[in-house]
Amino acid sequence: DFFIEYDQQQRDKYDRALAHCFLPDGQYLNAMLIEEGLASLTLIPPNLRYSDKLIEAQSRAE
Repeated sequence: DFFIEYDQQQRDKYDRALAHCFLPDGQYLNAMLIEEGLASLTLIPPNLRYSDKLIEAQSRAE
């Protein structure tokens, strides 16, 4: 099973879930998807808990 961690806001204005997802081995799925070019980075304040890791993943993808 994977683990979902919510930040300060759990939903956006379109009622979509905003969550950080981790695989059973602890890998950060959000960052993995960005780094592989399968997702793009969108930071939505105040949900900035892992922003440094996500920005690094975006840089590696570029």
